[in-house]
Order: sequence, then structure tokens, then C-alpha cells
Amino acid sequence: MIKLNRNHRRAAAKGNKTPKPTFKITPRKHGMDRGGGTQRHQFISTKERRREVMDEVMTGHGGPRDRGDADYYYHRPPEPHYWAQGTGHGLKTVAAQMNASEIAAYYEGYAEAEDYGDQKDWG
Repeated sequence: MIKLNRNHRRAAAKGNKTPKPTFKITPRKHGMDRGGGTQRHQFISTKERRREVMDEVMTGHGGPRDRGDADYYYHRPPEPHYWAQGTGHGLKTVAAQMNASEIAAYYEGYAEAEDYGDQKDWG
């Protein structure tokens, strides 16, 4: 909705010569910006979105790096795998279905955990 600004309305109310009208855009009452403020939508390319998703899968909870770290911590032998929707959710992706970068991320997580040296004490 477009409204005249405050100075223009005041001048018109007093009967004075109105200044050159300036406009401001106010947010809609209902619709996309329900929070009360104006929202600006950022458009990102499909390629950028895929990269963001892959970064999340690679480093996030249940990703290859996380699973490598967890396998070392729980005294399990290295066996590349990951869960795309988070540990225990969705389908488990095993080494035969993984690409080279995912397998490398798994082994990075395992090696990093080995370097750190922290393992669960079952005692």
C-alpha cells in the first residue's frame, strides 16, 4: 500500500502549498510479511542451494564426517556411511552408494577423532 508521508499530510491539512509528494511503502497487513516488518526475499541460484545442502549433509548431524567421528568414539571399526536426514532418520547411505568426497569426509572425521583421542569409557 502506498501512502503519502507525514509532512505532505500536515501541509495539506493546514491548507498550505503542499510539498512535492514523497511516498513510502508500508508492509501489507496480511500476507508474506506477517511479522509486521518488510521482508526482502533473497533469491539464490539452484547451484548455490545445492552447495548449501551438500555442506549441511557433509558436516551436519548424521553426515559422513559426523559418523566417522562417532564410529571412533564408540570403538567401532571405520565403515563409511551417513544419514542424509540426520542420524537414524531416513535412509542410511553406505560406502557403495557414496561418492569419493563423502568417503573422504568420513575418513577425515575418523582421523580427526583419532588425533583427539577421546573414546567412550564403557567401564
